[in-house]
Amino acid sequence: MSRRLGAALAAVLLLSLAGCGGEQLTLEDVDATEFAGFSGPGLEGRCPSRPDAPAVLQFGCGPAPDTGTNTSALSPGNYALMLACDGAVSYTMEAVEPAGAFKPVEVSCSTGDDPVISRRFTVPDSGVKSTSNVSTGDGWYAVALLRVVGNG
Repeated sequence: MSRRLGAALAAVLLLSLAGCGGEQLTLEDVDATEFAGFSGPGLEGRCPSRPDAPAVLQFGCGPAPDTGTNTSALSPGNYALMLACDGAVSYTMEAVEPAGAFKPVEVSCSTGDDPVISRRFTVPDSGVKSTSNVSTGDGWYAVALLRVVGNG
């Protein structure tokens, strides 16, 4: 195999692998910079006076572990989850009605001052009528559903 062909194949492989997990979104990408520093010790006390960010569609706080169903409909489009933690917590959301409308979205955090943003996920043209939500771990968490617009 020539060096040029080998280099080209390596480049294609790297680009393919980079695309598999999706790009890591930031607070800037999702228009939620107001949440910088929101995660970490004392989160429970900060939850009632959460920042107001334009991209936040739904917001909730609570101790993990927890489960629930959300019956707020999601219209077609791109979304992401933002998770802030005081402790090690994972949060998973998946479509219930219709089931499988998007791949389950999981986001985890344990340390740091800034919330973690999930991968972007797309609600199909049919929309989603309800989702199941599960938090696992030990600690307090705040989760927000964000509408992702533009290149975010």
